[in-house]
Amino acid sequence: ARPNQPHPSPHLAHFRIPLGADQRLTAPAAQVQLPSNLAFTPIAIWPSPNGDYLVLMESGMPCCVVHVLDVRRGVVKPVLSQYGGGRFYGWHPDGRHFLIWIDVEQVGLQLIDANTLQGVRLAVPHHVQGGAISPDGSRIAYIDANLPGTQQSLWLVSSAGSDAGPFVDLGDIAYLHPNAWSPDARRLVYFGHCDQTAQKGDGSGQSSPASPLCVLDTVTRTAHPISLPGFIDTRQEPRWSPDGRYLAVSARTGTGQACQGPKGREPSLDDPCLYAGYQVHIVDTTTDQVHDLTTGIAPVWSPDGSALAFLSNRSGAPEVWVMDLAQRDARQLTNDRQPK
Repeated sequence: ARPNQPHPSPHLAHFRIPLGADQRLTAPAAQVQLPSNLAFTPIAIWPSPNGDYLVLMESGMPCCVVHVLDVRRGVVKPVLSQYGGGRFYGWHPDGRHFLIWIDVEQVGLQLIDANTLQGVRLAVPHHVQGGAISPDGSRIAYIDANLPGTQQSLWLVSSAGSDAGPFVDLGDIAYLHPNAWSPDARRLVYFGHCDQTAQKGDGSGQSSPASPLCVLDTVTRTAHPISLPGFIDTRQEPRWSPDGRYLAVSARTGTGQACQGPKGREPSLDDPCLYAGYQVHIVDTTTDQVHDLTTGIAPVWSPDGSALAFLSNRSGAPEVWVMDLAQRDARQLTNDRQPK
């Protein structure tokens, strides 16, 4: 099922953590400065690759109202707010366009120009289960119902739109994160079932072992299961290393049940169950070897691939940590004891 978007406390601030080449702090964490007349507190901030724009998410129904902040001019404008809440699926590598989906027939899946707020309608999916822009910006992958059936399929569409079509069948459950493409734009990592594609491609007539995490080769149209010693849920986004060889992902050992807040709601960001039993793994996609790295969640690679940042409550509160992968030493970067 589609995971919920983050809904942290409206009192949370947003910070940048400045690091040097050695992944050490060069200055204290600095709060992101937003316009003083902003009428809402963002529940999420997504900076463009070039830093010229910020997508600000305002809590709304069914998810979030999308706003764009022009950093240079300090101007904030809503995007398609007349249609209700939308879902943000990542920035285009040009640093100016971004992908959103609004479940309205006149809108659908669009690439929005952050400067003009004009959109290119790519497709009108029935019920999107995640989307991702390829690293070269030429293609967009998303998951939708496989027409005329009810199974989930991976769809591809060019960034110019008008050519959307189902690519491979992914079974009954699947989800795609914004960073799903490998750096070479050949593979996609997704949550779901690998059997539908793996069985077609190995020539043996036997399906691959069941796995909720799969790597799809878009050239051969075959999917390969990633086996981890733990439970993977869609809140934990797998991340490709810069060289495209490894995946970093957090999985939970034990009961195999996702953390839930009161009455089945999303847990707060300082809820201990978000961290309990979670281990960060690095998977070598060329050999299937799994390396158990450290306890924590939400791993993110450094640009040169030499380190991973992650969240951990090992010091008694949720904090940002970074680990040098050669030395395997972890350093705590924040110490404010606030939810993250």
